[in-house]
Amino acid sequence: MVSTATSKIIIFWGDGNGNFKQKSEVTVPKPFVHVVDINVGDLDGDGTREVLLIATQGHRPSDKNFYKGYGFLKLDIVKRNLVKPILLESNKNVRWFPWIYVCDMDNDGSDEVFSFVVQRSLDRKKTGKPAFYYSSPN
Repeated sequence: MVSTATSKIIIFWGDGNGNFKQKSEVTVPKPFVHVVDINVGDLDGDGTREVLLIATQGHRPSDKNFYKGYGFLKLDIVKRNLVKPILLESNKNVRWFPWIYVCDMDNDGSDEVFSFVVQRSLDRKKTGKPAFYYSSPN
């Protein structure tokens, strides 16, 4: 699975012998077009893992919104076809963060998503909470 500079997610499908002749692709919806991390997790606890994307705005440093804000998206795969990503949460005006981590933090059967980047309070002191946290409303 790769993310390209053209706002596309591409999955190359292998045949088990090192050949990747088939591919599926989907365009990431605007404005969060610059995917910075891809992970997997079971957000709803149904036993099926979803592809999770964290993206920011802009592609080039010359873009006025380059690396500003974040979009957290879910990408479903149905029989090797990619479904248009669904935006689960976003904020255009905060500092972006590069990586997301996925695990079942509260042992309820569904995964939570968080960043290791730590929030800072108004006086710039670390709060001890992640800058990003997502838990699916079950």
